[in-house]
Amino acid sequence: RRERAQLLRLIGRNDEASSQLDALISEDPDDHEALFERGLIEQRAGDLRRAQRWFERAVNASSRHPITRLHLAEVLYQRGNNEQALSALDAVLSLDETIADAHLLRGFVLGDMGRHEAAMVSARLANELNPAMQTLQPHLSLESNTPAAAVVATPPDGGLARYGLGLAFRQRGYFEE
Repeated sequence: RRERAQLLRLIGRNDEASSQLDALISEDPDDHEALFERGLIEQRAGDLRRAQRWFERAVNASSRHPITRLHLAEVLYQRGNNEQALSALDAVLSLDETIADAHLLRGFVLGDMGRHEAAMVSARLANELNPAMQTLQPHLSLESNTPAAAVVATPPDGGLARYGLGLAFRQRGYFEE
C-alpha cells in the first residue's frame, strides 16, 4: 500500500493515494511515512492548513526525521508564520546542519522578517553546502545575469536596499523583477 500510494501521488492520482494512505494510517495512527506522504499530497494540492496538520502529526509520530520538519517549516513559511517556521528550521538544523535546503529556506524566512544580514549568511551557507543552488535561484540575484552568490557578496551599504526590494518583489510573486 505504501509503495502504491507513493506511486499514485507521483503520477498525480491524489485521491487514490490518499485512500491508500488513510488505510495505512487507520492501521497505525503513528505511521510517520504515511502521515508525511499525506502532508505532501495536501501541500501539492495547495491546502496548506491541512498539510501543516499532517506534517505536525508526522513530526509528533517521529521527531528524528529532519525532512519532515523541513516540509513543516516550508508550509509555515508559505502560510506567513515566520516565527514558527524559523523555530522549525532551527529544529531541522539541530538534527542535521548540512541540509542546504534548510539554510536556503531559513534565508527566505529571515529576509521576510527584515533580518537581511542573517539572511545573507544563511544563503551563503546554503550555497557552500550545495553550489548548484546558485544556478537554481537566478531570480534572487541583483542583476539578471548575476549568480545568486552575488547577493551574499554585495556590501550592505549599496546592495541592501536592492536586496530588500528584491525580497518585496518576491513576496508579491514578481520573481523576474
